[in-house]
Amino acid sequence: MSWEKEIKAYLLNFQVLVSISAIFIFLYARKLVRSVAVFYLTGILIGIFASFLIFGHLFQKLIPKFARLPFLFGGWPLSAYIYYLTWRNFSIIFLEYRFYAILYLGIFTIISLAVCYRMGPPEDERSLNLMEWSLQIIALALIYFFNQIQEVAYALIFFVTFISIWRRNASKIWQFSRRNWNRLRIRIWPTATKTSLRRGIFGRGILALYEIRLEIVFFITFFITFFLP
Repeated sequence: MSWEKEIKAYLLNFQVLVSISAIFIFLYARKLVRSVAVFYLTGILIGIFASFLIFGHLFQKLIPKFARLPFLFGGWPLSAYIYYLTWRNFSIIFLEYRFYAILYLGIFTIISLAVCYRMGPPEDERSLNLMEWSLQIIALALIYFFNQIQEVAYALIFFVTFISIWRRNASKIWQFSRRNWNRLRIRIWPTATKTSLRRGIFGRGILALYEIRLEIVFFITFFITFFLP
C-alpha cells in the first residue's frame, strides 16, 4: 500500500509541475518565441533527438532492398522504443559510458548550434505569431490532459486566457473605459462639468491679469529708477 501512495503522490506532483509549466509557457509564449536563447536551446534539443532518426536513416541505407519495406513500417516504433530505453536507462548509460555519452551530446550540440547559427532566429512576424499560437495551444492541451478534474482544467484555461488578453490589451481597455466614462459623466452631470469648466477659465483669466499687472509695475519701477533724476 505504501508504494501505491508513493506512486500517486509522484503522479500528482508531476501533474502539478506540468500544469504550472504550461501556465508559464502560455503567458510568456510571446517572449519565448522571440528569445534567442530559447531558439538555440530548442535547436539543440531537436538536434539531439533527431540524431536517432539520422542513425535510423543511415541504417536503412545499409540493409538490403527486400528488407526495407518492413523496416519502413517498423522504423518509427523502433525509434520510439529507442527513445524509451534511453530515457529509462539514462542514468545507467551516463554512469557506465560517460565518455561516449558526453562525446555524443557534445558533437550533436555543436552541429545543432552551427545549423541554428547558419539559419538564424526567425524574424518574420507571421511566422513568430504562428509559433506563439502553436505554443499556446500546446500549453492549453497540457493543462487539459494533465488535470484529472475537468472543472479545474476549464478554470485554469479560462484564467490564463483572460490574463493573457488583459495583459496584451490593458492599455487599450483602460483608454476605452476612461473615454466612455468621461462621456457618461458629461451626460449625467452636464451642469457640474460646465460649472467646473467656467471656473477653470475664470481662474486662468484672473491669473493672466495678475501677471500683466506685475509686468506693468516692474516696467514703471524700472523706468523711474533709471530714466528719471
